[in-house]
Amino acid sequence: MLSCLFEKRGELCLEYLRDLSVDEIKMELSRFKGIGPKTVACVLMFNLQQDDFPIDTHIAKAIGWVPIEANTKRTYLHLTTRIPNFEKM
Repeated sequence: MLSCLFEKRGELCLEYLRDLSVDEIKMELSRFKGIGPKTVACVLMFNLQQDDFPIDTHIAKAIGWVPIEANTKRTYLHLTTRIPNFEKM
């Protein structure tokens, strides 16, 4: 991720994300190999102070919140739409 970021932006800094909408931030971060919905949600919450909900897919499956065959993206979309914003962050 760091080499891609440096190649694209010429610096190792994510501050440019502050100028983007939440949807744009999600798209931007998701472009990096290995960055999934949980990591994106953590960056949104802890770095950019945006409401979001990091979801661990394995735990969500284990407690029956999502079907066993759900992938990380499906799990995130399923649960984040059901959790009200006032409960996030």
